[in-house]
Amino acid sequence: MTRRDAAPGASPGVAPNDSPGGSPGARRERAGRSLAGSTRVRRTFAYRVNHALRGDIQAVRAALGSALEQVSAAPPPNPTREALAWVEDAVARLERRALDIALLTQAESGELELNRQTQRLTWVVKEAIAAWEDRAAMDKITLRADLGACDAARAALDRTLMVRALGALLSNAIRFSPPGAEVTIHGACDGGVARITVRDTGCGFARGDATRVFKPFAVGKREAKGRGNGLGLGLAVARAVIEAHGGRVWVVEDGEPGGAVAVELPLK
Repeated sequence: MTRRDAAPGASPGVAPNDSPGGSPGARRERAGRSLAGSTRVRRTFAYRVNHALRGDIQAVRAALGSALEQVSAAPPPNPTREALAWVEDAVARLERRALDIALLTQAESGELELNRQTQRLTWVVKEAIAAWEDRAAMDKITLRADLGACDAARAALDRTLMVRALGALLSNAIRFSPPGAEVTIHGACDGGVARITVRDTGCGFARGDATRVFKPFAVGKREAKGRGNGLGLGLAVARAVIEAHGGRVWVVEDGEPGGAVAVELPLK
């Protein structure tokens, strides 16, 4: 049997078109297995973090409830009331973050289930606004809604999740608005699509933020007032929910002062 001459520079016993890693198909298969394994690890980690957070939250809620019962008979001094209010607000934030992690994990794994019912879109938007009115008032922010143009619009929505998604947009706008500012929620309809725009009068989005702020844990470059940095989950949650409904969400870059985020949803 005659030995085939190796190509110049090739290693003995290795064909010129082969590589130590095997064929391109084999490499793709290994890469696919590695990616699937990485996804499972991230999903397991997220589930465990969520479970631990919710356990801690329940414990803190129980302790807080006990404290509130003890002071209910006699009004506590102002510092005590302020401390309890702070703890209650902190627990609510922890609870939202735990739910955000669970929701994003479900969305990433394709397990996000929607309980959709046809309903008036403005009712859902108003519920989201009502959920954030107290926070806005604490920060001396006015929420102003202009929804007349889509008042009769109806859409098939998971009300709970959509309220949460729109609430994330409102929370973001409130967080980046200075005291005394106004956050507007404008609604419009065009054919079979409704558009909701949330606009603040804060510092606006920094260059490059429009393409990254909707990714999980991607905190934008603009600075929030007062309450420190978030985890970068709110807008990612909003995108996951809105896209699950067949809609889209994006940063509006129209040269106007402040920041604006728009949502488009298909109407029923």
